[in-house]
Parts: sequence; structure tokens; C-alpha cells
Amino acid sequence: TVHIAGKSDFDISKLQLGLVDTRPLGVGGVGHEYWSELGGMKSAGAITAGTAFDYSVDIAVTADAGGAGSTYQNLIIDITSQAGVTAVAKSIALTLTTFDVTIKAAKAGVITLTSNGTAGQYQLSFPDTLKNTPALKIGDVVKVTLAGTSDVAITNFQSVIVDETVAAKYYTALSNNNAFGSGTVAAGVAFNLVSYDTVKTAPIGTGAKSQDIFLVGTSTGNIGLTLTKFTAEIVQPTVTVAVTSVVFAATTYTITAPGALATVSASVLPTTATTKTVKYSISTADAAKATVNETTGVVTPKANGNGTITVTATSTDGSKVATATVTISGQVGFDEVAPNYSQKGNTFLFEGSTAKLVNILGQVVATGVNTLDASFMAPGVYFIIIEGFAKEVIVK
Repeated sequence: TVHIAGKSDFDISKLQLGLVDTRPLGVGGVGHEYWSELGGMKSAGAITAGTAFDYSVDIAVTADAGGAGSTYQNLIIDITSQAGVTAVAKSIALTLTTFDVTIKAAKAGVITLTSNGTAGQYQLSFPDTLKNTPALKIGDVVKVTLAGTSDVAITNFQSVIVDETVAAKYYTALSNNNAFGSGTVAAGVAFNLVSYDTVKTAPIGTGAKSQDIFLVGTSTGNIGLTLTKFTAEIVQPTVTVAVTSVVFAATTYTITAPGALATVSASVLPTTATTKTVKYSISTADAAKATVNETTGVVTPKANGNGTITVTATSTDGSKVATATVTISGQVGFDEVAPNYSQKGNTFLFEGSTAKLVNILGQVVATGVNTLDASFMAPGVYFIIIEGFAKEVIVK
């Protein structure tokens, strides 16, 4: 924890602090030409010239120092300011009243999310989290699984994919921040959470080494996590294949026998469409001629004539429709029965009704629901009775 307070002679738009190893290149086999990071740069905030500031910044050590002792372990103050915009570079004078460092020993098995410079937000980078994956590309989905406990309550608990290539000057977010579950974790209560991060920005690096995961959470202080599981893997993104059209198996269907049924069928294109559900219907104008089951496509005749059947396939890009014709003949309905007409061998249709066939003596010789079988009738005078109405028929 670095505590820095005082004043500046120039406005500072961003003050960052970092922990580095400053050994020259090749010393002990570790180090870079100038320095290597031991803890990533952490933003403290902005400073107004001549106005007192007071910041406390937590820097988590994410890399071991190269050698024993603190000789090469130093802090870097990194400043963004308008001071150097003029033709002649300017120096920034900080008058410090406080500048001290406190080291908090890490707890065994505990990782700590520390302040990222935004009030209430704490985060930690996990280098090489995706080291066993190929380089990411736009559209890839990374599934992050996290299990364990937290020593404090967390809200807005999120993950984000970052690129920490040197050219990025700290890091570049490759995805939006994505919540783990509801985004809330209770203190001391075991959690098992998953987030799905979609790559929105092309990575800067050409390999997976620089592509890492940040954990970010909102809390009242540093967040100590004891993790039992932490994995990140590329998963196939969910791809929705839209319906482009729907087609009937035939353009015309026929019903010629009394009481016979027909089944219309349709399919959606392409065959790989995500949603293949279809719904059948008959036009309102033709509802007196037939009914159609909206799911199975079974057509039940009610009267002779033609009817238009419509199939509708609904997809995410809107509805697709097609039509077919059903031609009905050979049906004899109540209103079509005429005296002195030979009905022997026919089956009468009465959709949804109970009918009785009685002889001239008033004896019931046949009954039926929806249909009335008259194929056995001997010559004579009969009456069809339905819903209180009677019609005389003569079988010759």
C-alpha cells in the first residue's frame, strides 16, 4: 500500500504508481533494459495544480523479484499531464507531505483484489490465464468459471478479457465487463460462478501469452478470494440460423371420401435453422369447409369446396409463410340431403354434433357423432334428426 499526499505545480490528469525490478538487462538472468513489472500500474486519480491531494493505492505483487533484498525493487510514479505539451519539455514538481509504503503479507491460498483507482472498485489481473488457448479473435466467447469464497461481500462481480501487450501501455480491454451470475457474492459463503465474455476488440498481441483475465468487484475494501477453481476456455458462440422460407410438401391436397382426413405438411429452410416450429391455419372465409390442427396439420372436412391452408414459421428475423389448397368433395352434409335422393352407401357428416337416423316408425336405426354411417340402409323412408331438427330422406 502506497500512501502519497502533497501538491503539484501542474494539473495531473492521471497519477499511476507501479512496483518494478530495475536491474539491468541480463543481471541474474532476469530483467529488461530498464525495468520489469512486479506489480501492475495502479491509478490513484487526478490532481489539480496547487490543490492538496491524498491518495492510498494498493499494488498487488504478481511477479517475484529477481534477487534477494530490496536493492532493485523500486516504485515508479507515472504521470499524465499537459506540462509537456509545449515545445520545451516541462518537469513536474511534486511537494510531498507523505510518501510511504506498507507491505501486507499475503495469506496462504488467498489472492487479493486491490483498488484500481475508481472509488469502491477492486481488481486483479491473472497473467497467462488463457495461455493454453489459441490467440483470440473478434467473436470468440470465453467461459470463465470461478469457485471459492470471499472474505468480504462483493457486488458487481465481473470478469473482462484484456490484452497486456507492451504496446498497449498497460492493458487494452478486449471484451465488455461481464457479470458472474447475479454479480453478487456474500462474505464467507461458497460460490460457483460462470461468466461469458465475447471478444469485441481485436487483440494487439499475436499470441495467447498476453491475453489475460481481470477480475473486478465492488466492495468496501480489498477483496481476498480463496479459490478452489479458476478456469478460462474458449467456447463456441451461440449462432442463430434464421429461417429464410417455409414450403409445403405439396401445393394441393384432396379429400374425396366421406369423412376422410388429409394431413398437410411443411418444412422450413434452411434445414439448419435454429427454430423449426410451424403453425397451420385455414382462412376465415373457408372455416365452414374444413378445420386444420395447427400443430399436426390434420385437415377435417366439413363441406365440399376448396380451402386455403396457411403455414407460418416464426424466426428471430420475422415470420415466413406459405399457402396450399385443400380440395374437398364427396361429402354429404345435413343441408345437402334432399328427398327422393338415394343415399344408400353414403356416410353423412355432422361436424361436432350427435345425429340419429330413424325409420318411418320412429325407431332409431343408427347414431353417430360427427359422422352417421348410412351404408347399411334398406330402401325406405328415413329421417335424420340433429339438434332438434329433422330431415326426410328416401333410400331407393
